[in-house]
Amino acid sequence: MSQVKTMVSGTNRDPRGAANAPKTSADGQPEAVGAGVKALYWLLGIIVVGYAVSLVVRANGASTTLIDGWGTAAFELVVSALVLIRAAVSPRDRRFCLALGTGMALWAIGDVAMTYEGIHNPNPPTPVLANYLWVGFFPVAYMGVMLLMRQEVRKFTTANYLDGVVVTLTCAAAFAAFAFGAIRHWVGDDSVTVAWNLIYPVGDILLLILTLIAAAMVPAGRRTRWYLMAAASLANAIGDVCALFDNGIGATHFGYFWNSLAWPLSLFLFSLSVWVPAQGDELELHDSGRGRGGLAADPVRRLDRPHQPDRARAGHRDAGGGRRPVRSGPEAHAGAHRGAPPRAGRIGRGRAGLPRGAPVGGP
Repeated sequence: MSQVKTMVSGTNRDPRGAANAPKTSADGQPEAVGAGVKALYWLLGIIVVGYAVSLVVRANGASTTLIDGWGTAAFELVVSALVLIRAAVSPRDRRFCLALGTGMALWAIGDVAMTYEGIHNPNPPTPVLANYLWVGFFPVAYMGVMLLMRQEVRKFTTANYLDGVVVTLTCAAAFAAFAFGAIRHWVGDDSVTVAWNLIYPVGDILLLILTLIAAAMVPAGRRTRWYLMAAASLANAIGDVCALFDNGIGATHFGYFWNSLAWPLSLFLFSLSVWVPAQGDELELHDSGRGRGGLAADPVRRLDRPHQPDRARAGHRDAGGGRRPVRSGPEAHAGAHRGAPPRAGRIGRGRAGLPRGAPVGGP
């Protein structure tokens, strides 16, 4: 029996499928997020809720440097670092987490720079160092989203990258051409200030569109992280629109609330999204041996469990309706070896049979 198992497993093992299989623990179950990480995110979520409540009960426009300056910047640095930690511990998510975490860190460092600038120069000209750091968030965040789309959408190709770039540039150019003059008139600031302040809501909306498109393209079990990133982009868009129209909606308590909360909340949601396990990983692990013929696709499992009847062991009817006898002995072993499909395995199924959403190559 051991010889048969060795022959069959050696025939059906596919290194490409094994490399792309969902990452599992020693007992064969999908890896779960540790209790410490969950507790940390619960704590961070409570901090966000507490900050939101404080903004509601405060007077309109009230702020303190300790909480609204250094405090929010430190919070954003922590959640950004958690994304970079995810990149270090997860080979599968490394590239997209590295890009997204870098963009988040740029924004957080921009808030540090703006807090320092505000202490020494309450009315700084535009642009300052913080503006460049904030704008740096968007290109690397787009890169991270594209990398994640390539990882989770099977047919995402280089052409899709180029399409995304073209659509982004086209939308930005059209918006600048047709809406800039009217927005400048409504805001009442100079052209340079309006141009810089327009970058943020336009970037937020484009990122929101990308995440919603990706959510529609991936399987249902993998949409949670995309919904979280879409919610983060929506929060940013609301806050940045309020900041743009600082003499209109931005002057209301609604505008004050969202202008203050948007980026701490959004970076928290971005950070949370990279640690949310995809339900599709567990489904792929359980269904990987069934997609090409159920138990017939895994002859080792049949031979390991002779007490469990299935059609392959109980025999099946031939074309004439008669029942074929079940072979036994060396003849059955040879038949099992000859009848095994060339690329069937317990988890990995090779490039052509990858589960929907699994990466095509490399971590």
